[in-house]
Amino acid sequence: MNKTVLATAVLALFACDAMAHTMPAGWRQADFAAELYRHAVATADSGDNVVISPWGVANLFALLQTGAKGDTARGMAFALQLGGVEPSAPDEVAATFREARTALSRAARVDASVKESGTNGTFRFSAKWDPAATDILDTPLCSALRLPCVGGTFEMLAISPSPSNTLGEVEARLGRAFFDRLATAPRTDSKKPIHTCFDIQRHLDLKPVLSPMGMAAFFADNAAGQSVSLAVGDEGIKASVATGVPLPLGEAAASAKAVRQGKPTPPFIFLIRETRTGLIVFLGRVVKP
Repeated sequence: MNKTVLATAVLALFACDAMAHTMPAGWRQADFAAELYRHAVATADSGDNVVISPWGVANLFALLQTGAKGDTARGMAFALQLGGVEPSAPDEVAATFREARTALSRAARVDASVKESGTNGTFRFSAKWDPAATDILDTPLCSALRLPCVGGTFEMLAISPSPSNTLGEVEARLGRAFFDRLATAPRTDSKKPIHTCFDIQRHLDLKPVLSPMGMAAFFADNAAGQSVSLAVGDEGIKASVATGVPLPLGEAAASAKAVRQGKPTPPFIFLIRETRTGLIVFLGRVVKP
């Protein structure tokens, strides 16, 4: 994986206004991210905190897909939501992800820091909040605390179920349609929100996550994993990600501390995205302090 790939691995979900750039049509990335998250949750215990970097996974396997054949290539195309079950031509896959990397690299140069750490699929990401732009999105299903980063290119959403819904019901709705509706939800700053702060470190075996998504053929002869360390504090975000084939699988680590107004928060889903391209950088949940 070349240095351009590594140094530009930053992301988010969907475009927020009519002037926003769109992702390449061949990659249904919001649906991929949501499905990846649901399978990661399914492999965890019910009380575990979860975090995954959809861009870290997609970027790696899109590169591998260009050299794959037969059932392995078809499974990768299906799992990555690359226009269907038939493998995309290598040049089409490369063009799709080259567009994504270019847009993310441009955004990162302006509003965030992204640094290569020296191994395949490894990157570090950091950005600072813009407290003056913080607001809340309200829908019948859930509400979301929106924390924009300085420059407006990156932001975090902390999504909490409404009193009449559960976290599982919100998780089941995640995907492009859900994110599109959330993007146009009413916004308010009538009550000043307190930043949600938490730490998660997790090492994830990708075989039980990606095999049900169509990649069983690949994992018959291969192993892959992802390690994520994510700290969300009062001033901003700091994270590191390593995705590899294979990635040494040590003892899984999953811990978090969540604080709002000095007290543990109820369970919530969080995502960090690049707002102009709609790429999801991180997607996860905090269910225990």
